[in-house]
Amino acid sequence: MEYFKGLIFRFRYKELRYSYLPLFIMIVFNLFVFYGTRLITSGGNHFDITTEFDAQIPFIPQMIFVYILAYVQWALCFVVILGDSEGVCHKVYTSEIVAKFIAMVFFILLPTVMVRPEVSGGAPSSFLLRFIYSVDTPDNLFPSLHCLESWCCFRGLVMIKHKFKHHTLICFINYLFTMLVFFSVLAVKQHVILDVVGGVAVMELGFAITNAFKADKGMKKLSDALTKRLFKKKAKV
Repeated sequence: MEYFKGLIFRFRYKELRYSYLPLFIMIVFNLFVFYGTRLITSGGNHFDITTEFDAQIPFIPQMIFVYILAYVQWALCFVVILGDSEGVCHKVYTSEIVAKFIAMVFFILLPTVMVRPEVSGGAPSSFLLRFIYSVDTPDNLFPSLHCLESWCCFRGLVMIKHKFKHHTLICFINYLFTMLVFFSVLAVKQHVILDVVGGVAVMELGFAITNAFKADKGMKKLSDALTKRLFKKKAKV
């Protein structure tokens, strides 16, 4: 708890100003990749990559709670990761952007689709699942951004420099929850197994490319220049 109090204090007093723009860019680019590509692929041919293995996975509407809790995982982890240090912030944020760019290429060149089951009943899980189905059409599936994001959170949490109390234990719990998220996307029939594997692979590729080309250094310079310019203009106003 003390760790988060200190983190919030630093955000409040602008010590973490370097993380504002990366967080904003991550959110905007995510929306563009997920929804913008649909404008390009809408009406075109889509591929169903469902396997025999996917047919054996039971449909479990109750796993929608884990699926939705993944959003909480992302929010908490990215606050910790981006607020840890400039080095970790730009490493993770750049890797995430690179991974999302690769995902965007797949969404455009290999658009996928799947058949969802009918959801009946009045249980809370059924209601939530019907809602998710209504706002999230069954396309842009490979790679799974849900899995990509949760894996990014786990990897980033391991990388942070300012270790908090029980850091190893919390990373392990985060890993187990990430595995649950992977299973949840399969159990609620939002994705197939290849989407899950693709999400992890693309995120790892994002980290590998960032490390190989030191892309985070370039993104840091760009982010610093933009941040300085934006806050300078605000100060003049």
